[in-house]
Amino acid sequence: MMTDKAAEARQLNLLTLLFAILAFVGILALGSVDAKTKQQRYRIAKTYQISERQKLERRRARAVQGVIASTSAQSAP
Repeated sequence: MMTDKAAEARQLNLLTLLFAILAFVGILALGSVDAKTKQQRYRIAKTYQISERQKLERRRARAVQGVIASTSAQSAP
């Protein structure tokens, strides 16, 4: 009778350990997916930031060229 209860308790402990390991592995997997998602978001934001900066630089360059052109047109006799 005692051996049956001991075997049952051991089996229950093994099942509990198995579920704990599976839960731990699942949490690790979710953390890995979350880290990849964060990296992708960071890359997208960085790319967007760079493209916005390039747009501003082009606008400034055009504005400077326009000012130079109008200044040289006014100073021409």
